[in-house]
Amino acid sequence: MNDTQQDHLLELAHGYIEHSLSGDQVAELEAMLLECEECRRLYLDFMHDHAVLHWDRVGDDFSPENIAELSDYRPSRLPSLWQAFAAAAVLSLLSLVLMSPRGTPEAFATMSKTESARWESASLPTSEGARLSGGDLFLVRGLATIHFDSGAEVILEAP
Repeated sequence: MNDTQQDHLLELAHGYIEHSLSGDQVAELEAMLLECEECRRLYLDFMHDHAVLHWDRVGDDFSPENIAELSDYRPSRLPSLWQAFAAAAVLSLLSLVLMSPRGTPEAFATMSKTESARWESASLPTSEGARLSGGDLFLVRGLATIHFDSGAEVILEAP
């Protein structure tokens, strides 16, 4: 980490303490701390120095008034009531989407021709004109032509 990066990290840390960072800046600070061990070490040293200086300033004059001042000073980590309701709504919607039955997979090909074709344990329709989606086809005998929606054509010959 070079001096410019260290200065930028310390500016972000100071802004975090002062509650003057934008959401993008907070996300940038969090990303830096997640990705870089040296950044985390520098950040912790800075926060420690800040806390020591802060408590030195408060010193023996620790009173209920100072506690009120300090409570405004620290960021709140608890979500507000509307945030809790929004999170519950999102989780409910997500669970409904994940638990809903899946429709049939979208078809992407057509069985265009079958000549003396014999299929074994096929999980897809094998008649001419049938639309095909993902699955298994096992051609045991004969020829089969599959035309894909992309324009490609595959001719299968058994065995």
